[in-house]
Amino acid sequence: MDKVPVIFIHSGEFQWLREVVEQASKQNNVIVLADEQYADLPNSYSVHEFDKYVKMFDSVYVNLSSNGRWFEFAAFCRWLRLYEFMERN
Repeated sequence: MDKVPVIFIHSGEFQWLREVVEQASKQNNVIVLADEQYADLPNSYSVHEFDKYVKMFDSVYVNLSSNGRWFEFAAFCRWLRLYEFMERN
């Protein structure tokens, strides 16, 4: 069976990320878009390499949610970075 592509997009420090990537890599083709502290992981890219659309979106985004701006903005960032990654690859 072919390995399924799995993309983790992560910013910040969390203990579990390395373990999750290691486990997922056993049966999947894992790609990691994360901060530089995770550059040693296989198939990893700096998440900030994929900020083109994030910067464009940030210039026009107005948070209308009752949630904080960062919470909502981070969710959009994941999708925009994934889109840019897919465009390039």
